[in-house]
Amino acid sequence: MAKLALKILFLFVLLILFSIQGSTSLEQTNQIQPNQRQIKKEELSRNLKLNPDFGKIPLYFIPNQGQVDEKALFYAKASRYTLWLTKEGLVFDSTRRTKKESTHSKRLSPEDINNHEDVKYDRDVSRLVFLNAKGSPEVIPVDDTEHNVNYFIGNDKSKWRTNIQTSQTVLYKELYPNIDLKVYGIERQIEYDFVVKPGGEVSDISFEYKDVKKTRIDKEDNLVIETRFGELKHAEPVSYQVIERRRIEVEAEFREIGERTYKFSVEEYNRDYDLIIDPLVLVYSTYLGGSSYEWGHDIAVDSEGAAYITGRTHSTDFPTQNAYQGTKKPVYQDAFVTKFSTDGTSLVYSTYLGGSDDDDGYGIAVDDDGAAYITGGTKSTDFPAKNAYQGAKAGATSAYIAKCFFPYSLTISAGSGGTTNPAPGIYFYDKKTEVTVRAIPNTHYRFACWSGDISGTDNPITITVDTNISITASFSRFIYSPLNFIGQKVFNRSLSQAEYINFFSWQSNPNNVDIVKYRIYLIEGESKSLLVELNANTFQYWHRRVEKDKQYTYAICAVNDESREGDPALITVQ
Repeated sequence: MAKLALKILFLFVLLILFSIQGSTSLEQTNQIQPNQRQIKKEELSRNLKLNPDFGKIPLYFIPNQGQVDEKALFYAKASRYTLWLTKEGLVFDSTRRTKKESTHSKRLSPEDINNHEDVKYDRDVSRLVFLNAKGSPEVIPVDDTEHNVNYFIGNDKSKWRTNIQTSQTVLYKELYPNIDLKVYGIERQIEYDFVVKPGGEVSDISFEYKDVKKTRIDKEDNLVIETRFGELKHAEPVSYQVIERRRIEVEAEFREIGERTYKFSVEEYNRDYDLIIDPLVLVYSTYLGGSSYEWGHDIAVDSEGAAYITGRTHSTDFPTQNAYQGTKKPVYQDAFVTKFSTDGTSLVYSTYLGGSDDDDGYGIAVDDDGAAYITGGTKSTDFPAKNAYQGAKAGATSAYIAKCFFPYSLTISAGSGGTTNPAPGIYFYDKKTEVTVRAIPNTHYRFACWSGDISGTDNPITITVDTNISITASFSRFIYSPLNFIGQKVFNRSLSQAEYINFFSWQSNPNNVDIVKYRIYLIEGESKSLLVELNANTFQYWHRRVEKDKQYTYAICAVNDESREGDPALITVQ
């Protein structure tokens, strides 16, 4: 564990230092235009498979020609959501894979999806409904793309759809009198522009969010919609007119008129020209930095939608998380490398990267295993080098390449009554490492189940660590059967009507704790029926009016304060 004290393991597998002739400083180098100094990612390694920056991919709208539900007029599919366009409004349809309940931990790759019938997904659907709008507006594609799509559904060729033309924009014509709506965007942000033409009234526009947790207008005048999966944020509306080729800004803001219902409020504008109201919808947007200066030079996105950023920072309080280098060197600037969670609300890791002189991060790429490859410039003679091709700086400023890999954590916990092997704690493993964990109950306890990211009762379990995993072993106190459970049939002559009685007695088991009662069952063949419940201080019972020549079988169980029954003790009375 000592070697794993750092929560993040940065493997600098290759540090290539190239001498740059002369004494050009990093500050001077940074003045070069980005397209002149940006190192092409494909040149980092011929074997490095790059993921595109999904966040910048335009949304392509597909018209519904019968391949999806008839309520959808158009739709656009992104990596984490589908945007459906209907007559009534916009539908944000998000899907995410849930933690799989199983007795092993193998996370699902694209190949696994085809091989596992028990894949589980969680879905969240929220709707933006246009209120008091035209019942059946004309909805048309605008800005056709070069991309066509095909749908081959089943073996009925009449249901196949081919060469469906896609567009970058969809236009609702006359959604309100003299008001059109344009919908477009990219993966990480959606835009819908209301175009108020001469004769149109901004006050006619109103909309309501449905199937959401709640909505609010925040301090920055953004409209925030809270869903089960997180927040959608409508940035404060940008409103403007173009008059004689000049853009004239017009103040606009959201105005709440009812529960989850809003309008736009705008200042006076020239009603002889179109007014554009543009409320940008951000999947997420965030600051990243400390109390001084930061520059983000490059960004990459992995297949799960997590963003990786590199650049330079002058701040001594730049946000770090699971950092390889948690503090800034006492110099002008250090490079930084940061990975965000897929929803942008937290840092997976964030670290300084540098030596005792100026350092910068210019480019970043991500491979299929989530390893980040960073290139940049350094003036430091002690830039961190590991497994280096060239281990020393040769010129005034040198280039570097570093591979940063964040190991996945396995957090093991144990409830009272036992432990685990490996012992409870936090462990770090490379991706796809298999780890076997065994639950070990204490004396008088037994293993109950696993909970957390993995559930089930198998013991031991083998876990494939391909994400951060947390598991807990739960144990339950063993409940022993009562001792000396005996019985006999007696004839009772003291009553006015004679009867046979089965008489039982037993003793408490000293290994038991927190016993609150006993249950006695009558066993008949494969079934049992509850005969009586007695308090824990009772150790005798009479089963009256039994048949003289019939054989009876009984079971007695101790019951603890959690209503759990222990193992039964059995007797047969002739």
